[in-house]
Amino acid sequence: FFILICFSWIALYITYLDRNLAPVNFDYDMFIIGDSRSHTLKNNLEEYGYFNFSSRGDSYQDMYRKIDFLTKKVAVKTILLQVDEYHVLKYRESLNNDFISVNYTTYRDYKNFILYFYIKYIKPSILDSQIKDVVKKYLHNLLNKLNVHTIMFLNENVTINEGNINLNQDLNDRFHKQYGKGKSLFLENYLEKILKICKDKDIELIGIKYPIRSDYLDIISNTSLIENSFLLTDEYKTLDYSSAFRSKSDYFQDQDHLNDLGAFYLINLLKNDLED
Repeated sequence: FFILICFSWIALYITYLDRNLAPVNFDYDMFIIGDSRSHTLKNNLEEYGYFNFSSRGDSYQDMYRKIDFLTKKVAVKTILLQVDEYHVLKYRESLNNDFISVNYTTYRDYKNFILYFYIKYIKPSILDSQIKDVVKKYLHNLLNKLNVHTIMFLNENVTINEGNINLNQDLNDRFHKQYGKGKSLFLENYLEKILKICKDKDIELIGIKYPIRSDYLDIISNTSLIENSFLLTDEYKTLDYSSAFRSKSDYFQDQDHLNDLGAFYLINLLKNDLED
């Protein structure tokens, strides 16, 4: 019975993964890679040849896995990469899509098959708190349908953390939670891996910084921030829209995420800049 439970647990995790992986179209050779800020662009740049392969909550580790996955499927020409500073901060080490993006890896990405199986299936399904609660709920419901009595700690109000801090937090509280723990060498290393794979594969890399609402931008601007390595070099083109909509608070759904109106105007700016 215990073995049945274990296999059911992993099977449910795999089923969850299959339903939550970001869709991708290999007919494109230019891709937008980022988190929820990039996700607001939706598919509005497809007519200009860019497929949006972004997911809410993606960290640089998740983005690297996606880019590596793409290079094995298609001859990638250009990556429009989100390079906002918070992506190299420690809070992103725990708020990410590690348990989903691992599905873009293969056994060839690991030292041996056992390590691959552990990292891809055992670790996320057992140790990741987000997926653990989801699988518990599925398993609990399954056993109830089979009339099997089970005693299991379960949060009935499970929600998937998309890697974004509560969008309605006080500005200072949000800033403290994002920037208070300092720089992540782990995520900075994954950014370096992104730069390397793009250089090795001769992929054009363009950085993009997304608009920030004026009140939150003022807090960030008055603090000594940690620049990521992408922004410390002149080797790459960076489209910096962080202050583009300072006087347009109605373009934002919160401190640093555009609403549909803001996304519409940003897309118009992007179209012009990408054509130059």
